[in-house]
Amino acid sequence: MYDRKKHVIAVDFDAVIASYIRPFKYDKLGKPNSEVIKTMQYYYDNGYYILIFTGRQFTPTMEKWLKKHKVPYDGFNVDPRPLPLADSFKPYYDVIIDDKAINVDWKNNIVSKEELIKEIDFIISKGNEGKE
Repeated sequence: MYDRKKHVIAVDFDAVIASYIRPFKYDKLGKPNSEVIKTMQYYYDNGYYILIFTGRQFTPTMEKWLKKHKVPYDGFNVDPRPLPLADSFKPYYDVIIDDKAINVDWKNNIVSKEELIKEIDFIISKGNEGKE
């Protein structure tokens, strides 16, 4: 499976592959994000390992939704290439696409505490929209 692939791209489901619906229910799935799905297809066609990494369980409804919307993927909530001596579950990836991620590159882009706080507060405020 992985040996033919170049790199691993992990993609979150809710608010990335599909719109997020509140309140959250496992078998209530949002509308597809066609631009994200087309991007996934591009990399899948070019030999990349596409990992859907999400807090959801892989239910029959989820499987049907992914097939209906032609979402290409190689794995779902799995570590495609376990690392030696790892004792906790963290997906291996070269790139992750997630609506609640902050890109920190301490070597090349100096990030201040203030910048991180601003980014974290922004993500939290967006995550709380619509919650009662």
